[in-house]
Amino acid sequence: MTKIRWKVINATIFWLILAITGYSDSRGPGRLTLEADYAAFRYQGDTTSAYVEIHYNLNRSQLKFQPDENGYVALIDFRLTLKDTNGTTLDTASWTAGNRIDKLSSLAQSGFLITDMLADIIPFGHYLVELEASNDGNTGRTAFPMEIPAFAGAGPELSTIEFAYEIKPDTAGRFVKNGIRVMPNPSHEFALESRLGQFYTEAYGLDTTSVADSVFHVAIEVVDVNGSVVKKHPTLTYQKPGESAVISSQFSIDSLQAGIYGLRVTLVDGDSLSTRMSSFTVSIPRAVARTTMLQGIMKEFPEAVNITSEEDSKKFHDEITFIATSDEMRLFESLPLEGRASFQKDFWARRDPDPSTPQNEFQLEHYKRFKYASDNFSRFQGGSAGWRSDRGRVYIIYGEPTEVERFTPSPEARGWERWWYSGLEGGVYFVFVDYETGGDYTLLHSSKSDEIKDYDWENKVKFLWDHR
Repeated sequence: MTKIRWKVINATIFWLILAITGYSDSRGPGRLTLEADYAAFRYQGDTTSAYVEIHYNLNRSQLKFQPDENGYVALIDFRLTLKDTNGTTLDTASWTAGNRIDKLSSLAQSGFLITDMLADIIPFGHYLVELEASNDGNTGRTAFPMEIPAFAGAGPELSTIEFAYEIKPDTAGRFVKNGIRVMPNPSHEFALESRLGQFYTEAYGLDTTSVADSVFHVAIEVVDVNGSVVKKHPTLTYQKPGESAVISSQFSIDSLQAGIYGLRVTLVDGDSLSTRMSSFTVSIPRAVARTTMLQGIMKEFPEAVNITSEEDSKKFHDEITFIATSDEMRLFESLPLEGRASFQKDFWARRDPDPSTPQNEFQLEHYKRFKYASDNFSRFQGGSAGWRSDRGRVYIIYGEPTEVERFTPSPEARGWERWWYSGLEGGVYFVFVDYETGGDYTLLHSSKSDEIKDYDWENKVKFLWDHR
């Protein structure tokens, strides 16, 4: 195989107007989320190879930037490996890309993707592509199979389908093809709120003889994982500009459920046709997914919004114990049942961060924490009163810790945990110890200003039996 001469297109930043939901790093510290895909097009005059673009991107907010004389810069080292179907390495390419910002506060803006691509002529066949990106000790990897179709030239044919975030006319630039700027979407993911997906493909081998039709047609269908058509778009008709043509269009994802689908594009030229299909994912915004999840949790706590009995009143009293003021608790306890229902409405209204929205975000978040604490911090396995524990109280008040250190029991000490909260008072921690080795952890010390203090906690953890 001829050595591939990868053409590295300089990285660019692309601002997505839509909220990007698929690029935050959910795999833990030290990992970069990297998305990659390819598109293959006919290479005019070559009957053995195709023009191939490998697209990739990552979210700028994942990167670590270092100061320099012009602001801040992040250097990203890339390595691409091309293998055959037996796993034999055919070629590799390595390069470094830089991204620059003026100020670190820019990283707080979500939706900035660093988008790049490599391009070259590759023989028809099946391959495996592995791509790795590294930045300041953090690494991301992705791999995908790549099938380069043989464009036989014996009738109408379609190139592979390239999904895109944006397609618009343009005459020059790194992502321009045939007078169209195509910003690739290598994740194949579309947010449901966008309502439309976009794609680009090319038609070849159109019949331009004198007896042929002057037009060709394109059918666009969305199918589910079983191959059943769930959306069929009106057939598009194009004038033939010659024996090849560009097809850039949209497809509706409105009313689809979140999940995996296939886009099937069929080129019809007279009595001949050619079909390509590529899978894509419809996702709902994380904020919406989170709200939906929280609303489901709220169904488990009907007394949170409607006190109708003394039992409801008791449950609600327990649920707000750690977030209500002492004055509020005394007032609640002094009221009759009807008054407690009115108190409840005022209680949540005072804490609603955005009254203009239909949901009370504070209330939803509180019950998420309350349920988690109840289910996970009970002393006995399968119990549900974990909210009463010290860990439950801290979790309900302060939320999920930034980091948790867990230390198992040893001959020198009981088991203990340290919870870190980087966003509180510049960074604080809570130390919990399991005195009875039964899973009931007691708060021993916290560096937070208004929490319990025991500055000898390290010795007490190490020599628990002597210092208790």
